[in-house]
Amino acid sequence: MAAIGELARLYYGPSRSARSTGQGFRRFVHQRLKSFAEPRHAAILYEKYRNGLVHEARIKDGCQFEIGRTETLDISGIAPVIDPARLIIEIRAALNAIICELDKSQQFRTELALHIRREFEYELA
Repeated sequence: MAAIGELARLYYGPSRSARSTGQGFRRFVHQRLKSFAEPRHAAILYEKYRNGLVHEARIKDGCQFEIGRTETLDISGIAPVIDPARLIIEIRAALNAIICELDKSQQFRTELALHIRREFEYELA
C-alpha cells in the first residue's frame, strides 16, 4: 500500500498542501492497475485495505489477503480478497510503464524532477 501511495504522490501531486491522498491513490490505481480499473474497485483498495492498514493497523470489514488466487481482486464472496503476489506484479508493471514514460518524455522528466525538488524542500524545511 505504501508503494502505491508513493507512486501516486510522485506521479500526480504538485505539493503536499494541494494533494489529496485518497484522490491521488484511487486515481492512480484506477488508471494504472488493471484489476482496479473500475472506480469502485479502486475505492475498495483505498478504503478497505490502504486506510485500514495505515489508520487502524488492520484490513477493514472482513477483507483479506490470500496468496494463490486466480485473480488479483476477487469480489465474488462476502468480502473482497486480494492476492498480494498478483498485486505486486501489477504495481511493478505500473512502475515499468512510468519508467518508459520517463525514457520517452523530456518534459515528464523535467516535471518529475521539479516535483521531487519541491517535495524534499517541504519535507526538510
